Amino acid sequence: MSKSKIEVSEHRWAQKVYQVQAWKFEGYDGDPTPADVIAHCKQKNANFKKDLKKFKSQTSLLKTKEQRETFDGLYNRATVFITHADDHLKKKEIDEADNSLDDVSALLDGLGRVFQAQNSGMNDKNGSHSQNGPRNEPNTASQKIKAAEYTARLKDSKAHRKIFVVKEQRENFDQLFKQAAWVTSETDKLISKNETQTADDLLFQAESSLQGLETIIALGRQTAEEYESVKTAIQLAKSRMSEAYGLRKAITNKGKQKEFSGQHKQAKDHIKQVENLLKRGDVKGTRPVLASLSSIVEKLDAAVNIVREKEWAPLDESYNRKLKANRAEMQSYYQQINTIPDKAAKRKFEKNYATAINLVAETSDIIERDGQAAEETVKSNLTALETIITVLEDCVVNALVAATNPGNADTNQQQSTTTDRNISDLNACRAELEAAQSTLNTTLGKRGVLSDPELAHEFQQYGTAAQAYITEGLNYISGGKLQEARGKLAACTSAITSMEFSIGASQTTDPRSRQQENGGATNQIANEQKEAELRQKANAYRNILKDTRKTQKQLEAHRSKIVDPERLNEFDLLIKQINELVPIIGRTLASRQPGRIEKSEQLLPALQEASQKAKAIIDAVLAAADAKAKEPKQKKIKYKNGARGIRNNVNAREKPSGPNPEFYCEKQDGQFCLKHAMNACLGFGAISVEDMEEGLLQVNIDGFKTQTEPQTFSELKGYYPNLTLPEMRKQIAKDPEKFYRNAAKAQYETLFGTTPAEVIRTQGSEPTMGLAIVNAKQKELGLPELKDTWLEKPKTSADVQANVDKVKEITEKNGADRLVIGAGGHFIALRKNAEDEWFEVDSLADGATRINLDEYIKKQAINNKEALAILHFSEEVTYKKDKGASGQR
Repeated sequence: MSKSKIEVSEHRWAQKVYQVQAWKFEGYDGDPTPADVIAHCKQKNANFKKDLKKFKSQTSLLKTKEQRETFDGLYNRATVFITHADDHLKKKEIDEADNSLDDVSALLDGLGRVFQAQNSGMNDKNGSHSQNGPRNEPNTASQKIKAAEYTARLKDSKAHRKIFVVKEQRENFDQLFKQAAWVTSETDKLISKNETQTADDLLFQAESSLQGLETIIALGRQTAEEYESVKTAIQLAKSRMSEAYGLRKAITNKGKQKEFSGQHKQAKDHIKQVENLLKRGDVKGTRPVLASLSSIVEKLDAAVNIVREKEWAPLDESYNRKLKANRAEMQSYYQQINTIPDKAAKRKFEKNYATAINLVAETSDIIERDGQAAEETVKSNLTALETIITVLEDCVVNALVAATNPGNADTNQQQSTTTDRNISDLNACRAELEAAQSTLNTTLGKRGVLSDPELAHEFQQYGTAAQAYITEGLNYISGGKLQEARGKLAACTSAITSMEFSIGASQTTDPRSRQQENGGATNQIANEQKEAELRQKANAYRNILKDTRKTQKQLEAHRSKIVDPERLNEFDLLIKQINELVPIIGRTLASRQPGRIEKSEQLLPALQEASQKAKAIIDAVLAAADAKAKEPKQKKIKYKNGARGIRNNVNAREKPSGPNPEFYCEKQDGQFCLKHAMNACLGFGAISVEDMEEGLLQVNIDGFKTQTEPQTFSELKGYYPNLTLPEMRKQIAKDPEKFYRNAAKAQYETLFGTTPAEVIRTQGSEPTMGLAIVNAKQKELGLPELKDTWLEKPKTSADVQANVDKVKEITEKNGADRLVIGAGGHFIALRKNAEDEWFEVDSLADGATRINLDEYIKKQAINNKEALAILHFSEEVTYKKDKGASGQR
């Protein structure tokens, strides 16, 4: 294809811009340069200008108003796009220029159809077959069919409006659609009036408008596809950038590292720019940015490709040996699980075994394929493999335990059968070990045939190892450890086989050949034996960690039962020590570093000691609780832990348990019974004397807050003669709450001649004060909302029951577990224990009294001459340790 016939519009410009220096053109021998493409676009632009000029000169051929309006709209839009193309070509923005020319091409097609419709209409009017032929009169029926078809096409076109992502294309569509809708509507009116000739003209115009709409829709669809391709390109760039960024640390040259960071930041900025352009619907504007982004991503890839393409080097052979040892251990467990009838255990084992086998195969391939470059991956895979092997081991052990001790123990016969089977297996293993001892003795008797010193030394090593395996196996049999004994039996058999191999090798005449064949075998077996022993120890230590964690959870479940603060603190320190040691030992065992077993052995005694001490504390607490639980229930539980101003100094913010629970209770101090009752519910120091004073002074404090500074200063001058305005402002800025509280207190003392605390001590408090104080400290104490419910003075038995029902709704429906009741000017706390029993905690009494809540409410309502106030929380008060009201005070 010649250069002059290249059709740029047939190619996706995003692809061309992506390869700025070599744009691909199908069917062209060679890659045209950007200059060639600019020349082609300029020629195309000039041709379009000529076409527009030609159409403009033929406007006199358009006979109807509708045709002229259609022409004007299309012509004006085409002129605008021609201007855009000129601007882009001047700036050498080739892709934008070509897109503008695409829009011009579509509009020129529309203009051509306007004139085509006019010519068709003239031909039909003059006779379609010959100039002298009969005139074809329009047919109303055919016009109705055409009109219906055009209406359907118009409706179908409207459904495609949502595909447009560019504002200009949407505006073109809207303009053409509006015009086509008007023409179609007018055509229907003319057909209904039987004005067939005029309707025929409009039908031609409608056809032209619809074709223009369909052209615009095709362009919109193409732009939408490009929009999606841009989004895909962004995602691909992000993925490649992420991969390259993950390898950045392998770039050793500092200058290269700095260059990489700068390019990565630039790429991120480009992505953000493209995303912003897409939000604005400027798909064309994304093309140059995408081209630049692609170039930067290529550079990022090239920077880390050096890391990917490192020269292959073999991985340390120790990884292969570890992999083989793990595979052997897995096969051993596989053989053991097949001896157990438990199908569920087998299914669980086989699921993990399949995962492990796949991981072994994958790791083996990685070692062979990638060598040293994949060392970290191999390490990670081996760590994961050891975790799975631990699961396999647990499956086997649990299945063996379940088989030996089924747990249901329905009959003594079942237990007897299991025990007999276990003893039988132990005896069979003992017999095999004794047979191995006999074979070993026979083999040792053949040592005289070994003339080669190296073979003799190797033979002696195997013999010593085999004897040690037999001795250890018999010890395991004595301890009832069947699986361990079988493991030693297998090791012993392997050693004896190696001894026999040494004897057979002694027949070889070439010592050098023997050395080459057997070189390093002894060391390899010794290493594998050592690794197996280390792995066995590591598994044992992991089991200790699991047991310790399990014990720890059981102990922490009883923490709330520790009442003594010193013992509680000691217990928390021990648990903290366990939480620190378990991860350290676990990481040490998983590190696969030399000395990991020895380091773990050094740490384990401290872990076991901490666990035992914590268990001893809980055992003592539970023993005391058991003894307490056996105590007979008392009607009145005397307070035993007195302190200054306190009748019973215990931490009972949470619901206590037991037949005779202990509650915190303060001694009566004047008329501070509201404070005492609230603290009996919330614990020591929850409500202080200062809180009560602030509750009494709240109106005064709020009054000061609403005043201007000069007003406040003027009012306080009488209470603070030496106070200056700057000093007052300084105190307000430092702590406004404290200043206003002290000011209100000074004002109160001046006016009434006594302190707010003394007034409360002599006159008491109102329930509303308790509401205000507690709800003001709600967030600080971590409490639900405190509410009040009033029990009216009953006149009939129905009124009494209504009061009881009100309290039931509070305690049963809302779950309130502590109440404050205002009875006869005195406030009393009502508390519930964990066993759902209620107790009266009165600051005037020397002990907590067990009560029936319904009967207690009835009695209080009848005996008091006025309505009773019940202060209660909107729900059960639950404390989180070391937070809110449960914290130590």
